[in-house]
Amino acid sequence: MQNRIPLVGILIVIVAALTGYTVCRRPNAGITSGPAGVDATGPVDPAVQGVVDELIARWEEHDRVYVVIDTEIPNAAGKPGKTWGDIQYSYVKTDGAPLVRIWVFNNLSFEIEDGKRLETAEVLTTVHDGEFLWSTVQQHKLYTATKAYYDPDRLLQVGGSDLFRQLLTDNTLKLLPGESLDEKDMYVFSVTPKNGTWTSTYWFDKETGIQTKIIEMDESGEEQFMFKVLEVDLAPDFPDEKFTLPIHERYEFTDETKSVP
Repeated sequence: MQNRIPLVGILIVIVAALTGYTVCRRPNAGITSGPAGVDATGPVDPAVQGVVDELIARWEEHDRVYVVIDTEIPNAAGKPGKTWGDIQYSYVKTDGAPLVRIWVFNNLSFEIEDGKRLETAEVLTTVHDGEFLWSTVQQHKLYTATKAYYDPDRLLQVGGSDLFRQLLTDNTLKLLPGESLDEKDMYVFSVTPKNGTWTSTYWFDKETGIQTKIIEMDESGEEQFMFKVLEVDLAPDFPDEKFTLPIHERYEFTDETKSVP
């Protein structure tokens, strides 16, 4: 079986591939709850907690959300090069876990032997249909699909309590002076890991509660990851099939629900 080209930075897991900016890797466990139901491993600055509560409240006002995101990483498949991606995020609030569809198209460019450059691409799709979490990965000569139970820590989050729980679990947030981005007022956080040397800056739209930009830097000050929202629609008209993900027979299929007691 071929080895799957690893995604770096955002991509994070996008579920099995998209979750993972560095700050969103470890599920939360055994920690105390703040006033907005956000868990943290230790005390949170009251100023930060107040803004977090406000941003979660803004997010909870949305019944439907569609977001288009641009990402960029200065490497590819663990090699010098570049990965740049387009993400389409679709969300519908329900009485239980939300309906979610995340579609990612990644372009990868990196050097291989003899100074040659490889250009390739991959498509990752993740859907929560209200019952199960489905994901597919399409790469060159490699097609995989997975069925699992819903887990918010395996999904890209662009707003809400799960996002801030992920951030506060392993990181320290500091509120920075507000800024204007694309003519919108932003709350800005500095995010530093409790065990690590990189730093990130996060921008959140004050009006919508949506995470609109991330810049992640390594210990030398070099940019390692960029995430920027290009489009937001708070009243999208999704077709019925939006939150389904048919699995073609050519995919190598793994049913993780069979291994859960």
